[in-house]
Amino acid sequence: MIQQTNSDFLTCICCNRFYNLVERVPIQLPCEDVICQQCYNIQKDQVQNQQIQCPFDITHLCDINHPIRKPLYLMRNLEKHNFHLIVCTQHPTEYANIYCKQFNKIICARCFQQEPHPHFYKDQTTHVFIDRKYFEESFEKMITINKNEIRKIQNLESYEELNQVEEQEEIKEEIVLFANELEKNQNVQQEIIIQEQKNYLEALTIQYLDENDLLKYYEFRRLIELHVSKDRIISNLLKIKGSTKLLYKATRDGFKAANFHSLCDNQGPTITFILSKSGNVFGGYTSVSWTCPQKNESYADNNSVIFQLNLNKQYEKFQHLDFAVQHNKKFLMIFGRGDIIINQDCNVNSESTSELGQTYELAKGRNPKNKLTQQYLAGSEFFQVIEIEVYQVKL
Repeated sequence: MIQQTNSDFLTCICCNRFYNLVERVPIQLPCEDVICQQCYNIQKDQVQNQQIQCPFDITHLCDINHPIRKPLYLMRNLEKHNFHLIVCTQHPTEYANIYCKQFNKIICARCFQQEPHPHFYKDQTTHVFIDRKYFEESFEKMITINKNEIRKIQNLESYEELNQVEEQEEIKEEIVLFANELEKNQNVQQEIIIQEQKNYLEALTIQYLDENDLLKYYEFRRLIELHVSKDRIISNLLKIKGSTKLLYKATRDGFKAANFHSLCDNQGPTITFILSKSGNVFGGYTSVSWTCPQKNESYADNNSVIFQLNLNKQYEKFQHLDFAVQHNKKFLMIFGRGDIIINQDCNVNSESTSELGQTYELAKGRNPKNKLTQQYLAGSEFFQVIEIEVYQVKL
């Protein structure tokens, strides 16, 4: 009977290779054990007596025609780990998997068909097709080469001419140094992959924005990085501590309420940063998980605050405490009784509103109905949005 540990969560126990979303999709057998599609097909091709034997437990037999399904929890985790998939800026439902050297742009198949790329037919090397299989094969070859090199070094210990203790110790030290360097290189490669993901994301955002909004976006990023850096909150203004993870980026994931809720609901405490068309950077923190009920539901939250980063100001609740946040499937988010309301499609309409002073306290002496007060957070009472970023906060 094959044993599987927690570390094998994303690995097929039959072939000892990672699941993916292509040829090694995880398949749940009728006995509820899981193998990849590739191994399942092999088992099916070699079947005897119209029954497939479970690789985990030989007593588990299932009919060859019994329906199989994909375990959703594994598929969701694979989608999170599928770092090479980049969403097309022009067609958000498509993955961008073609790099055009001449335009210096990553595009999807629809872009390739719809936009003119005559240079491809003259020289096909102007386009690189991003293929996960190529990367996997390359990494596997490098792993094999590295293992062979380590084996060669280790075999040196058995040579008869290395009978002197001093020489043996030197070789052992070299092996340790080599192993440490190999581990260091693997860590560096992982950091490079993470940084490349961030660079791709930033490049896609910049392509999405027009020239008038670029400077505002750069200031947006600068202000965020004063408060969130290297996946941790470092803000002196916001009295929140913990690690962070980007859940939602509107220019990448879409400005629909459904886009927001599919990525941010039931994720625990979150902090939101909003860039309005006027260049104002503001947002809020809530420790209550977002949800999407059919009608408005209000929640108390002792920890919630809203803030304006251009002014480096934070605002606490002072009334209507049961309305710290409101949840509604038709909206992305609501803080207070109208202090911040972000409507869907806020990148193309001006239906989002800010009216500080409804639940969160204004600076002393300010009238909540004053026009300047209504412009305090977003630059105007009704506003359009350039970008939204929502981070999960693990305290």
